[in-house]
Amino acid sequence: MQTKTQAETLGTWDGLVEACQANPKMHALFQREIQLLSQAAKEARSALARRDRLVSESRETTRKCQEAFSKGGELAMRIRSAVKGTLGPRDERLVHFGIKPLRKRKRELRRVAERVGGE
Repeated sequence: MQTKTQAETLGTWDGLVEACQANPKMHALFQREIQLLSQAAKEARSALARRDRLVSESRETTRKCQEAFSKGGELAMRIRSAVKGTLGPRDERLVHFGIKPLRKRKRELRRVAERVGGE
């Protein structure tokens, strides 16, 4: 079974409405249904246009979010770098800025490293 696009479906609906309106006997028999089908086609076109507009707005919003996060990340990195340069790489106050200071290794770790390396 071949599926139709929404545009093709709307086209077939329009063709059906036009064919029924061109035939007075069919128009008289199905006047109410023709009117409802025309209304459904109009609503479908309106919904498709709204969906397209919202998809476009969503893409634009996503692009703006990505730009803002990129800019913010760059600025945060600059600030952290400046703080680390000001305070020094070993200052414990770096923790307040979300930066791990360089610390000396504990003696236990040195002994374990020596044992592993010496064996």
